[in-house]
Amino acid sequence: MEKIMKKTMKQNVYLLFMGFLFVGIVAQIHASSSAAQPLQTRTAKYTFEDLKGPSQDSKEKKSPMINLSDESTISVALRLANTFQNRGENKRIAVINFANAYYPGGAQEGSLRRATTLESELQQMLAADQYPIQDRELFITERGLVVRDDEDLELEKPVELDIISVPAVDLRGSVLSDQEYQDLMYAKIKGQIQAAKMIGADVLVAGAFGCGVFGGDPTVVARLYQKAIQEVGNNLSQIHFAIYGGGENLVTFEKTFKSNK
Repeated sequence: MEKIMKKTMKQNVYLLFMGFLFVGIVAQIHASSSAAQPLQTRTAKYTFEDLKGPSQDSKEKKSPMINLSDESTISVALRLANTFQNRGENKRIAVINFANAYYPGGAQEGSLRRATTLESELQQMLAADQYPIQDRELFITERGLVVRDDEDLELEKPVELDIISVPAVDLRGSVLSDQEYQDLMYAKIKGQIQAAKMIGADVLVAGAFGCGVFGGDPTVVARLYQKAIQEVGNNLSQIHFAIYGGGENLVTFEKTFKSNK
């Protein structure tokens, strides 16, 4: 009897051990399978013709409030998000990424990539052969997260925002006529606003789009923004131009928008 009990105990211990081993192997296989799966992207490519949102002919005809400041895109987005939170307002913020058309890069884009989840999103788009971004295309990253501030300090709580990635026209070596340049830039600027409206943004953070190393004239670009805002800018409560470094770009944008009041 004693021998039978010992044998039974050994069998139970063996079965228990094999059970734990099986569970461990299954868990490891599941973990390996999950790790092999790519992260689900929140970014998609659109042509300008794809962009649909509330009509400019809707009953709401109020123009968005225009603000300008010598701040980075991230600084403005975080400040606005904090203001809305303190007021108990649930406002959706979209920002413009001055994208590189061929691969993730550039000064303002680099700042956004460091501070947000945009880096992984753009790398996935690159791996999926979604580059280059053609003249009448853009990327929309919905519900991206700001995880660091401009000082590269990690935020206690990530801040949600949408990121619209659009390359400006590069005038260096361009063969476009002045009218062709303005027509294409207007389409890009109008596309920014339409994209923000399509995803339901309340506030858009833009800037001196294409007025840096790409050689754009800030007077021309500011006027194109004015025109686009008048045509399709309703349904946005605010458009904020974050023009980091100030200088001629900020002064010119301020003069242009003040002259229209």
